[in-house]
Amino acid sequence: MKLLALIIFSAALMPFVIAESPLLASRNVVQIDISNRLEVIPTASDYSIEFVKSNITLLPDGYDSQKILSAATSPDSRRESNTIVFDWQNPGKGNLDASIKIVADVQPWQPEVNKKSGFPIRNLNPELVKYTLPTEKIDSDNPEVIMAASGIAEGEDDLYVVAFKAANWTQKNVEYNLSTLTADVSQKASWVLKNRQGVCDELTTLYIAMLRSLGIPARFVSGVAYTDSPLFPEKWGPHGWAEVYFPDYGWVPFDVTYGEFGYLDAAHVKFIDGVDSEDASIGFSSESFGRNVRIDSEGLKLSGTIISTGDRLQPQVRMSARMIQEETGFGSYNLAELTLQNLKQYYVAVEVIAGKTKGLQIEEPVRQVLLKPGEKRREYFYISVDDSLDRGYRYTFPIGFYATRNDTAFTEFESGYRSETYSKPYFDSYKIIQPASKSAMPGLEFNCSPDKGQYYTDEPVKIKCSSRNIGNTYLDNVQACSSDCDTFDLAISQSHGSEFTIKDSSPGNKSIIITASNYYLSKSATARMAVMDVPKVRLASISYPAEVSYEDSFNISIVAEKLSSSNPYNLVVSAGPRHIKRETFTNSEKLLIGIKASELNEGANEILLKADYSDLNGRHYSDEKTITVHLKELSPWQRIKLFILHLLPFSQE
Repeated sequence: MKLLALIIFSAALMPFVIAESPLLASRNVVQIDISNRLEVIPTASDYSIEFVKSNITLLPDGYDSQKILSAATSPDSRRESNTIVFDWQNPGKGNLDASIKIVADVQPWQPEVNKKSGFPIRNLNPELVKYTLPTEKIDSDNPEVIMAASGIAEGEDDLYVVAFKAANWTQKNVEYNLSTLTADVSQKASWVLKNRQGVCDELTTLYIAMLRSLGIPARFVSGVAYTDSPLFPEKWGPHGWAEVYFPDYGWVPFDVTYGEFGYLDAAHVKFIDGVDSEDASIGFSSESFGRNVRIDSEGLKLSGTIISTGDRLQPQVRMSARMIQEETGFGSYNLAELTLQNLKQYYVAVEVIAGKTKGLQIEEPVRQVLLKPGEKRREYFYISVDDSLDRGYRYTFPIGFYATRNDTAFTEFESGYRSETYSKPYFDSYKIIQPASKSAMPGLEFNCSPDKGQYYTDEPVKIKCSSRNIGNTYLDNVQACSSDCDTFDLAISQSHGSEFTIKDSSPGNKSIIITASNYYLSKSATARMAVMDVPKVRLASISYPAEVSYEDSFNISIVAEKLSSSNPYNLVVSAGPRHIKRETFTNSEKLLIGIKASELNEGANEILLKADYSDLNGRHYSDEKTITVHLKELSPWQRIKLFILHLLPFSQE
């Protein structure tokens, strides 16, 4: 047998390289340079330019993890709210340069969430509701977004776990793809979910949308950040991440792109936060006044420089590793057990990287691990040995684990051609499975109410019901039932409206019980309303003189009988041109309507008696009767007077 060959894996050097990174520093003093170059270009020889103005908006300010040490501009400028304004008077043609230099002291930011926050969230502060609603880019009402988020949160009752799992899912399932930067605008969350690709803004938009669909407040943050990634020639650049609201703790950062869940490193400089990504973006604009001239811009440029760096971060977790088998054959599986201990009494999330070694394959070598306060847990990594190794050698394989929060662990095993081989299922009995933390809590909020408080017996009763999933499980096949049923599904924190039409021809106070149920639960709601009979008025007991003389004035006596329990409204009882009004008619009433005989025609006069009224819905009803009154034979002079009176208008009061 040839001498032992030791394969040193390149990833073992990773901790020593990354340890010098600003990402692992306890603080960084950072200089951020923002610039914009305008060019004044004449379009004719007789041009003129009186002034040019450039606006650069949304500048960094002091936040929990950063302090602005200085800010300077060139040329001199003025500040208007979040905008720096540069002015040039009579500038002439050529370049106009505007720059801002900001120096910030930045520290890692990790709110110490030391107790469980319940999920779903109850009794949310009204000021935070806007951070749970859909927007143009964060379309959290999209059905696919809702379903994806509900599946992630199913059975969880810990808000930190839900926020972590949604971030982890987004990072694992959406490819970071720089080609989407060529798009004219940032894509919606639903597009990112469907296409499974995007840049930092788009990954963050999807993450926020999923949280909002679960009723969790989340907002978009814009700023600049440092990266070690070889994808970027410039190490500092614009960046977007999220902040999630935790009751009793406030806003907690989650950067899906960087894999920083619940904390930010000291190389993130926050500029602004907003409800939508469009509300929280670095921008610029320009304006000018002149003739035969145009203003071009190179666009906003941004760069960063580390002025000084603090000490290296102390580990928040302690790791140790061991191999289940100390020796395996070629083509065999082995199992690495990594033990992680949270050294802090608050939630800590770490990204663990298993170093890649030539001759080995490691399943899921990069993974996120969430540790609750003081928690110890184990992670297992399946490792397979290549079958094509040189049979004349025995190999010692070092296995290294690196946690992004600055801790490492190492182990090793040997492999030879004649050594025993193991299948993957062989190691199942060696794994110590963490007890499931899920706790299914089905919950349904169910309320019903009529669309108004009073109905008439000839009206259909319309009842609207609202169902809301207030538990942490997906509710399928929910049935809300009255005389008929409405069947629907409810994702976590989602609502559904049902409408029922009920016909009830009997008057009285009604209580209608409606139920909502599925396999897990049942809720009932009571809708209360008053049902009234249709208003009815009848003209009765009518008395009047059958015959009158020209000089007479007489009364028509009418009893307006209220035949319904409900009250008629806007009652008008009329006899010809004369009438009596009652806005609300509550009881039967005898009415006297005065008539002058001189207003009649000689001989028989038919007088229409009419009762007009309405109900609360504005529907109109009436009752009519006709009487005949004779005007005695007139003298010649009375006929002349009657003729003249009929030519003139008369009062109807």
